[in-house]
Amino acid sequence: MLPDPTGRNARNREDPPGQRFTDPDRATRIPVRLEPGSLCVMTGPARYAWRHAIAARKSDPGPHGRLPRSRRVSITLRTVLPS
Repeated sequence: MLPDPTGRNARNREDPPGQRFTDPDRATRIPVRLEPGSLCVMTGPARYAWRHAIAARKSDPGPHGRLPRSRRVSITLRTVLPS
């Protein structure tokens, strides 16, 4: 079982809508809530060492039940060095 910074059992809960970061060395999992229209810029260990993902599902937990997901756009900008 993964340690959970919120003190809850990670297997018995669903991450909030947004990005999930996982540290492969310490098996630490941290959910980061992203509101619609958010911009997430990753640098340093968050970009290079930690795994990051948005859970694949058709709806998210909300305060009054399930909320259907809408369109999500992901844009990745990278610097390519000449070989």
